[in-house]
Amino acid sequence: MKKHEIFFSMIKIPSDFILIFISFFIARKIRVWSDLPGYFNLEIHTIPTSTLTSFALLWSLVYVWLFILHKLYSFKITTSKVKETLDIILYWFYWLIFYSVILYFSKWFLYNFEIPRLIVLFTFLIWTFLVIFWRIILNKVQNILLSKNIIPKSNLLLINNKPIDDIQ
Repeated sequence: MKKHEIFFSMIKIPSDFILIFISFFIARKIRVWSDLPGYFNLEIHTIPTSTLTSFALLWSLVYVWLFILHKLYSFKITTSKVKETLDIILYWFYWLIFYSVILYFSKWFLYNFEIPRLIVLFTFLIWTFLVIFWRIILNKVQNILLSKNIIPKSNLLLINNKPIDDIQ
């Protein structure tokens, strides 16, 4: 295992956590800032910052834990980036269902406030975009560093007593 593979894999965990955490606040800001489906004239519901902070911390940790369980923080850079993106979207969908069920059944049991559904939806859309975008940036940086030999590539030395034509 190469050091740069470990380094780039380990960057993903805290960066995903931060992006997911921030997306809760971006979603709340978007919801408060404008009534996006303007012709509906929906009443704007929001939650206080302290409540949102604890809520975002908990669910960001759980989401990163879900990614760890499903091996989305692989140390290998040879995995398909398309598969990685599709896995993120797939687990996002599973997480949305799980999250919605937990929110519905635990209202007034685990928490004493109502979480606005549009903030939840915006959060999921924002964090999916941010996580995928960040992964693309990390992969691009890693590939550039490898191509410019800033990160050393491993060399393999084969020692064999056969003629070169006989080696397959």
